Amino acid sequence: MRVNKIYARIFRYVRADQQLNQRQLARRLNVNQSTICRIEKGLQVPRHALFSRLQSLTDLSLKELTVRSRSVTPG
Repeated sequence: MRVNKIYARIFRYVRADQQLNQRQLARRLNVNQSTICRIEKGLQVPRHALFSRLQSLTDLSLKELTVRSRSVTPG
């Protein structure tokens, strides 16, 4: 599986788990909504700092997020 698709799946998982829409997640991560949209479409790879903020938001490691996100169906 391509890395972009894994990242997309992780972001969709976090949104579903936290019951957030793209705009709300973007605000919590201090990025534009378009950034979240592009990541979820597999068009953009998130920067390390964004993953750090995502991990802080969820209290989960990148490995844990990857495993848990496997339950998310492709969007």
